Amino acid sequence: MVFSTKELASHLNIQRSNLSAILNELVRENKLEKIAGRPVLYKIHNKLDEDDSIFNQLIGFNGSLAKSIQDIKSTLLYPGKKPVILLSGESGTGKSLLAKKIYEFSKEKGLINENGQLVKLNCKYFMNDETMIKNLFIDYGKAALEKAKNGMIYFDNVHLIPEKYKSIIYDLIEMSSLKENNFMVVLSSDCFNENDLKSNALDNISIKIDLPSLDKRGLVERMELVQGCFKKEARKIDKSIVIEPETLECLLLYHCKNNIKQLVNDISSACSHAFLKNLDNNSNVYVYLDDFPIYVKKGFIFYKEKSTEINRLISHDFLYYYSKDSIEKIKIKESTSAVYEHLEKQDTSLVDKSLLLKNKYNQLISSYRQYIDKEKINELNISKYIPQEIIDIVKEFLDSSSQKLKRVFPQEVFIVLSLHLTKIIAKFMKNVATRSLNLT
Repeated sequence: MVFSTKELASHLNIQRSNLSAILNELVRENKLEKIAGRPVLYKIHNKLDEDDSIFNQLIGFNGSLAKSIQDIKSTLLYPGKKPVILLSGESGTGKSLLAKKIYEFSKEKGLINENGQLVKLNCKYFMNDETMIKNLFIDYGKAALEKAKNGMIYFDNVHLIPEKYKSIIYDLIEMSSLKENNFMVVLSSDCFNENDLKSNALDNISIKIDLPSLDKRGLVERMELVQGCFKKEARKIDKSIVIEPETLECLLLYHCKNNIKQLVNDISSACSHAFLKNLDNNSNVYVYLDDFPIYVKKGFIFYKEKSTEINRLISHDFLYYYSKDSIEKIKIKESTSAVYEHLEKQDTSLVDKSLLLKNKYNQLISSYRQYIDKEKINELNISKYIPQEIIDIVKEFLDSSSQKLKRVFPQEVFIVLSLHLTKIIAKFMKNVATRSLNLT
């Protein structure tokens, strides 16, 4: 169950400020999980739902994986012979993790012995080694069966087994279908083809589960994956990890050829790189976009088409602090000019800086657009909101830029720049006044 402070306050008819304090206390007590975003959401910890606790540990259990998990549970709990399960999906989509959860769930429900082992055989490690194949399948075959008795055998990357050794898999599948053989078989394949298995083997497969690629899991689930990775890394180094919103955007948008596995590895590698730079420092570890490979930065390219959803998930005025137990957002106190100062401090190429600045521009337009629409500001009534001097300066600047760049800027750009410049000047004057008061 996921809910916001506003929704719960309305339901309970209590003040949001009081409820917020209670919810944060429950987060500290590890009874609720806080999900960063706009609005901040809260989720009841899975341990409160004991029946589904095993599968609920998977991100997407109530989303992209919901039907698959339901099908697996139905197959496992249905009376009769031990099921044979085939997991199919691209590399890195989480097949091995799902196989582990199937094993844990089966133990929890008494479908396999409490002491039954999970025997995993990854076929890619011996696909080109005849000797190893013989040792593993022929000499080790009986031992593996004995070890998996009352437990589960998991064949990972079954599609890589050479044709002449596939008969061993067929025999295992048929043996597991016999009631007297008390073991379960789970297979996984990156590119399953029905022609890869004989008809009698296919007949004994109870269910085939297709796992979605990372691109098809949606940004909400991807955000959960990213958040989980940073919390895991924070637990490793026993320090808080600080992330800028632009970095989160790229992690949600760049193309991961190897799906979840690549996302996890890229985040782990970046955290390791940042940790090394802060080795002599006991403070928080700041992980910047430059700590990631260049292809991660290309996520900015997709910002425009995904901006609405991204803006719902990420607050651009906050830094994200990840500790081993929680996620906290802290307001960014830097001025607009600090964006450029920050770029100069980073070892960033001109192309990367261009992408970062373009993204900042898109965020600027997006943040002002709601205000413009709400107040119905246009070129005719803008003088009600903006001093004439600023209107003249912005017009002169855009006219000059239009001539030099040979392009026409839309009215929206004129209005946004005018509003933004007014805001910056007002903030500057406020700071000057504050300093003057402090001096007197």
